[in-house]
Amino acid sequence: MKKPGITDSFLLKDVLKKNEVHANRYSERIVIFLFLFYVVIAVLNYLGLYERDVPDNYQIYFALASILGVGVLAGRFIPSSAQKWVLFVAFILSNAVCRCFFYVFSTLIYTIPIFLSVAYYNKKFTWRISIVAWCFFLATVAFVRNTHLASHSIEFILFASALPQTIVLLLSALVCTRIAGLGRVLVVKQSKNAQKISQMEQEIALSAHIQSNALPLPEYATANGEMSLKAAMIPAKEVAGDFYDYFMINDFTLGVLVADVSDKGVPAAMFMMSARNSIRYAAQDAKTVEEAIRIANKLLIQNNDGDMFVTLWLCGIDIRTGLAHYVNAGHLPPILKRANGRIEMIENEPDLFLGVFESMEPRAYFFQMQKGDQLLLYTDGVTDAENIYGASFGLGHLIQVCRGDRVDVDLLCDGVVKAVHEFREGREIFDDMTVLAVEFHENFVPIYLKMDLPAKQESVSKVIDAINEKLESVDCSEENRKIIDVVIDEICVNIVDYAYDGQDGNMEVEAEIGPNYIKMKFLDSGKEFNPLLVKEPSEDDLLVEGGLGIHLVRNMVGSMEYEYRDGKNCLTILRKNY
Repeated sequence: MKKPGITDSFLLKDVLKKNEVHANRYSERIVIFLFLFYVVIAVLNYLGLYERDVPDNYQIYFALASILGVGVLAGRFIPSSAQKWVLFVAFILSNAVCRCFFYVFSTLIYTIPIFLSVAYYNKKFTWRISIVAWCFFLATVAFVRNTHLASHSIEFILFASALPQTIVLLLSALVCTRIAGLGRVLVVKQSKNAQKISQMEQEIALSAHIQSNALPLPEYATANGEMSLKAAMIPAKEVAGDFYDYFMINDFTLGVLVADVSDKGVPAAMFMMSARNSIRYAAQDAKTVEEAIRIANKLLIQNNDGDMFVTLWLCGIDIRTGLAHYVNAGHLPPILKRANGRIEMIENEPDLFLGVFESMEPRAYFFQMQKGDQLLLYTDGVTDAENIYGASFGLGHLIQVCRGDRVDVDLLCDGVVKAVHEFREGREIFDDMTVLAVEFHENFVPIYLKMDLPAKQESVSKVIDAINEKLESVDCSEENRKIIDVVIDEICVNIVDYAYDGQDGNMEVEAEIGPNYIKMKFLDSGKEFNPLLVKEPSEDDLLVEGGLGIHLVRNMVGSMEYEYRDGKNCLTILRKNY
């Protein structure tokens, strides 16, 4: 088993080794520069263009250049750990020779290698170079004692020259050692930060790989080709909070959805995975899409420490009939492109998003797809995409893309993504973008029935008999037929007894019957009355207007919708899976 810290130590040594190589190159450039400088001065002196009063100085300059040249050449053939010593000793030796022949009291030439040693971020090396520089300085003091300062006393040389310059060298050594130590600490921190960043990048890359593998393939078709779809997800960062999904809820129902998590990055991606798994689990276990959303919401709340939420649009489509049953949890309305090119928005009042409110009660709606109809789901990363001028792509632009020539779902999905990229004109994506297009290929023709009868008691039985006759052709079970009879009776009796206040009137009944569903619409011109707003009756109050009947109907059908349109009450009910 690997001991803790071993990897960190190796990484730090590697960083310091690379820094030493870099510092050697820098030091070598300084030495080469001085080498060239001395060569140029030597040539100018030899030609009489520099220091004409001392024409023999070119020999000293060539000697200085030779010392530096030997240091550079020798450093090329030895390990980098020893190269710095050869370079610095050559540098300091040339400084000492220079000071011996061109005497000045300044110690600048000795402090240069000391400050240069800081680049190695090694306090010991800086101290050692300082000591070497001080030793050569003492040697030059002894040399000039017998030459330039031979006429001065030993006290003058020590206190006027050697001691002050020694203090300067000592201060330089102290400052440079401190800087080298701080530099080494900085290198260590940078090394650790770089390692953390590298680990984070690897984790993010792994998360992105897991996320991309977790999502289903972007192309799909049902076993017998009743439906086909194409999806695309483009993350704004390495991982996304958006996702799409599709799965067979049962043998005849294809579930499709797009969703958008409130946050971005890795936390959003983790919550996205939790949301996807919860929805899949709930959809397989629930009988309706609204029940699936209710279950998924409770599961998400139990595992939502980050206070995130998710908006989604979930739809179950019967692959035999094209009847779609959906729930909108705070998401954008999809676009339905009919086979004839007409564009419709699947709009309704959205429910609350998932992951926050335990009391969420989703509502289900439905629509009918015919052969050749295409449904486009998307997230706000599409409509909110901005170009370089700050303008948004918008819903209008998206609808225009859908209005184009009829294409299959592959080209429709890819066309939307391409249109958004072209609109952005190279501007960076700031939000995840997800698109899913699905097409219904079956040529399903349901059984239709339409009746317009007086709002009288005898009309109720006529409606029940007519619908029962049609139900026989789709092999509806006796049990389900009785339930449908009760639903018809309750709704029609409410119209007869309450809609017209004893006045004459009519009721219209429209029915659409498929192999596993019946959709009925009841219309009357009586007083406006929304039965969905009636509260469920208590045990002590069974006289609420229409209350008990509506309560029974709600528990017998899959979904109910009400609207008051053109002066008529319109109640639509749907019962599936009988």
